[in-house]
Amino acid sequence: LVEKEDEALALIAQIKGGAKFEDLAKAKSKDPGSGENGGDLDFAKPESYVPEFSKAMTALKKGEMTETPVKTQFGWHIIKLEDTRAAQFPEFDAVKAQIQQRLSQVKMQKFQDDLRKAAKTDYKFAGQ
Repeated sequence: LVEKEDEALALIAQIKGGAKFEDLAKAKSKDPGSGENGGDLDFAKPESYVPEFSKAMTALKKGEMTETPVKTQFGWHIIKLEDTRAAQFPEFDAVKAQIQQRLSQVKMQKFQDDLRKAAKTDYKFAGQ
């Protein structure tokens, strides 16, 4: 992530010339999270990113890099797709208790809301 398109274009040229993506990301990226990790964003769903980034990322094949910089509200990105993997979901037994707890909370909230709606309150004040 850099501020200007010409910076990003120069970095793409350096990478195509043999420079390592990771080294340049560490040295040049203004992204505090991924820059120091060599540009590594780890695995994440495309929906986790802004639309422009997500669209460019999903167009890449494993091992590919964007040919041109990608503009977002944060600046100019060079995206390299290292790997993909299928989403991994936990086994039902591992999350069963959490699901039960959440369902209980939802039911209790609905019950309380229904009670409030059905409650009739008459207030009588002294002297009336």
